[in-house]
Order: sequence, then C-alpha cells, then structure tokens
Amino acid sequence: MSTPRPRRFAAALFLVPLAFAPAPPAPLATSRAASLPIKAALPNPILFVTQVPIPGDFTTVGSVFGNHRSEVESAGRGGDLYILYPNGTLRNLTREAGFGNEGFQGSGSIAVREPSVHWSGTKALFSMVVGATTERYEYIDTWWQIYEVTGLGPSDHAVITRVPRQPADANNVSPLYAPDGRVLFTSDRPRGGDRHLERDLHILTAIGEGTPLTQRALAQRVGVALGLANLCVKRLARKGYIKVVEFQGKPAARKRLRYLLTPKGLAEKTRLSYEHAVYALHLYRRTRQTLRESLGSLRERGLARVALYGTGDAAELAYLTLKEYGLEPVAVYAPAPNGDFLGFKVLPLERLDADGLDGVVVATFERPESHVLDLERRGVPRAKCVTLRRMIMGRSA
Repeated sequence: MSTPRPRRFAAALFLVPLAFAPAPPAPLATSRAASLPIKAALPNPILFVTQVPIPGDFTTVGSVFGNHRSEVESAGRGGDLYILYPNGTLRNLTREAGFGNEGFQGSGSIAVREPSVHWSGTKALFSMVVGATTERYEYIDTWWQIYEVTGLGPSDHAVITRVPRQPADANNVSPLYAPDGRVLFTSDRPRGGDRHLERDLHILTAIGEGTPLTQRALAQRVGVALGLANLCVKRLARKGYIKVVEFQGKPAARKRLRYLLTPKGLAEKTRLSYEHAVYALHLYRRTRQTLRESLGSLRERGLARVALYGTGDAAELAYLTLKEYGLEPVAVYAPAPNGDFLGFKVLPLERLDADGLDGVVVATFERPESHVLDLERRGVPRAKCVTLRRMIMGRSA
C-alpha cells in the first residue's frame, strides 16, 4: 500500500543543462513556479528530477545493477521533473502537465528518472512510471515508459506525451535523442518479444552439465514435446549458444548427436540466470509480504485452522510463512493429488471440509481467480480464501 512521501526532500538527480538562451521570464503564477535564491548565476536552465530515497540498495532505482524495476518497493512514488532557470524560477513540469500527486501517493502517483534534452533545447525525454497500489493485498503491473516533454521556455506551458511504438509491457529507461531524430533507450523486453525464456535457461543448464542427452531425454527434462525441443535446440544452435556435434556409428546405425555449450551460450545462460534470480527474488518478497499481512490478521482473530490449496514453490513459500506465525497447515489439497507434499498426504478437493477451516491459502503465483472459483464451488466462501495476488473483481464470476 502506498504511503505519504516527502516531495522535496529527495535528492535531485540527473541535472541536465539546456542549450537554449532564455528570454527574460514573464511573471509566472505561484501554482506553477517558484523563485529560489541562487548564489551564482546559472549560464543555462537546468532540467532535473527528484526521487524518493529507497533504504535498500539491491534492484532499486538507485542501485548500480537491476535499477530498472518499477515496483513501489524498488522505485518509490513521489518524484517530479523540474526545470530551474538562471533567475531562480523553478517549474514543476510533471505537475504542470497533469501528472503526479501532492501528499498521499495513490493510484495516480509517479516516479521519474533520467531526463535527456534534445539538441535544440526545446524538448526532452525522460522515463516515468505511473500508478501504485491503493489498498492492502493489491498488486498491479506497472512499467517504466518513455515520455517527451515540450514547453520548456519560461513563458510556455509544459506538455507531456508518451513516446509511441515502445514496448508497453516492459521497463524502458535511459532515453536519448539520436542525431537523426530517432529515440534510443534501454529496455528489459526480451529479444524477439518472448517473455518466457525459462525454457532456454533450462535447456542451456541441462546441456552445460556435460551429460550426454538425446533430444527425447532433453524434452522430458524440460517438460516439452519432442518436436518443440527439436525447434528450441535448432534455434539455440543458430544463435551460436550451443554446438551440435555429430557422431557417426556403423553405416546402418542411427546418427547420434552431442550438444556442447559455447562461450556465447555460457554468457547467455549467466544472463538468463541473473534475470530469473532477480525476478524470483521480487516475486517471493512480494508474495511473502502479502501472506504475512493476511495470515497475521487471521492469527489476531484467533483463527488457526488453515489449509493449503496447491503444491510446488508457492505452497512451500506459504508453508514457511505459516510456520513464522506458529501455524501448521491442517491439510494440503490439489486439483490432481499425487503423493505427499512436505509430509502431508495431498488430498483431492472433494475431501475439503469448508466448515472445518478458518482459511485456505491458494498457493499459486499465477492469477488465482479460477482456483478461487473451484473453492467456491466446494462451499468455501471467498472471504476465507487467502491469495498470493490480489483478486480482480468479477474475474471469477
């Protein structure tokens, strides 16, 4: 949940001088400009941003590495884009253009970074993330996006527009103008637009272990069809990540292939491993915080009979969080029960007794609506369902 943030006590970052020579400024309304005492005259206006300080220094906006994350815990809401003129006049450009909030930082709150001025000095690019959670247990997707601001002259009015044709579901940062007018920037959008690169990581990891693998064995390990495994291996070979070595047996024997990880493939595996680790860390941290809040409220009300619905990594994380509060799940259920999980026999959903439970943790990192619908059909009220992600109203209807 967002909390009130200071707005002018944050450090000013990325001071960028503008190249134009301004005319003497006309009188400006106090709502859009302020005058600051300047000990030494500035030769040019300065464009800069303010950012809310973040205590942590791992994958936050001020970190050396992984500073592209857009979640509230990584990029605090409350900063703005400013311009300071040689005579001391200060304009808040984002507020002037209708972005950002004073005081409590709610759904329309923003964070800004990295302004870059056009060669003409009449416009600038910067990266901005818009939006934040407004209530407990809520999670929304937000992304750093590239915006352009015009109206930088002392008597102008700021206009901010989103740069078109950039990846909408990716974090785009560090923008700048190329001499030919194009906009260059850095993005975490995967190459080719594929947001599911775990398969490549699994294949490269399996091949990197050095154990001879047939395509069939590789497909079984990764959990994909044999035909898809064949396509993935060919694609990775074309990119130079793996080398396919052919061993000839007897003339009548089938050809046997061996896959070797190339230095380029090792570098790609390292990159994917890092990205996956950063993603998993944020996912686990956010999920654990949500569970702590939910389970803490159950404990305060004296409710202790909690069951897990689901198995896997999410269920393990839920189990550890339960143990932190001195709670032990009374049962583990799954849509397709198979064997044991953490010492519990996994039971089919048909065995669930809704009246005997105070809560059911829907243990999945995916959208929970369909699982909650299954529980409602078994008589579990939605109020008893504890989800790792906030429910979107109407999705389970």
